[in-house]
Amino acid sequence: RASEARYRALVEDAGEMITRYLPDGTLKFVNTAYSRLFGKSPAELIGTNFTEQRVGERREELRRFVSAFSADNAIQTYEFRDELPDGTVRWRQWVDRALLDANGAVVEIQGVGRDITALKLAEEELRKSESKFSKFFHANPAGIGIGEVRTGRFIDLNARYAEFFGYTREELMQISAIHLWADPNDRDGVIAQLRETGSVRNVEVR
Repeated sequence: RASEARYRALVEDAGEMITRYLPDGTLKFVNTAYSRLFGKSPAELIGTNFTEQRVGERREELRRFVSAFSADNAIQTYEFRDELPDGTVRWRQWVDRALLDANGAVVEIQGVGRDITALKLAEEELRKSESKFSKFFHANPAGIGIGEVRTGRFIDLNARYAEFFGYTREELMQISAIHLWADPNDRDGVIAQLRETGSVRNVEVR
């Protein structure tokens, strides 16, 4: 009893959402964090089918997910977009594990979920930032090349850069930038300055 009490306290106080459900989606246990997600008490949720709480494609998506559990596919991870009762949209990542009987049949499934909304929002902002940079980079009238100092290989370059040297972008991406230098002394001086200070300013080279 003492062990069970400690286990229950740990599960109830966890920040993650924890649930156990039958292969048909019927909830057998939910902790406080899970019930808070739907604005209901655990007693109101236990015995209900959690796939029925969604509609349309989301309901079918969950049913396919649950039906895919087997002895050979006992652990699954997925991300799910939830719309809360107040209209707020949150993203959750779930790691669910099938509990098997002696014959390898799925008898219950345990799920642990965490909120990844902040991560999803950060990824979206990063995509927007990368899109803005890409437009600036490729539409810029100045030739811009990005390369690795150690090898001289190009990481990226825009069309104007390739046009200036008379190559296609694809050809330049296959060679080292050091082959574009007419004078090895210019090349070595610039590389030394890059390694020493991290930048090169107002250098004329052939």
